[in-house]
Amino acid sequence: MDQLFQAQNNLKEYNDKISLLLGQIDIIKEAEEQQQEILKSNEALTGEIDELRFKLSQKEKEINSVRQQQELTAEMKSGLESAYLEFNGLQEKFRNWKTRYPVPAN
Repeated sequence: MDQLFQAQNNLKEYNDKISLLLGQIDIIKEAEEQQQEILKSNEALTGEIDELRFKLSQKEKEINSVRQQQELTAEMKSGLESAYLEFNGLQEKFRNWKTRYPVPAN
């Protein structure tokens, strides 16, 4: 009878240990599933980061292009202003020359 009682206690202990191990296995499975979800999320975020970096690079190129256009526009404006001032100066000199040296009418 003692052996039966002892066997029953041993079986109960083994059953408790097995239940504990099964619970730990469930916890590990949940942790693995969470890790897999985290890895998938990380992959998605990495893809989004790569896409955003590409878009940022494109925008930086556009900004550089606009800056170059602005510089060119400023240079052209300055050149046109200089040409306009020079033209007006020459036009004034020509008027003065015409008044000093009138062309005789035929």
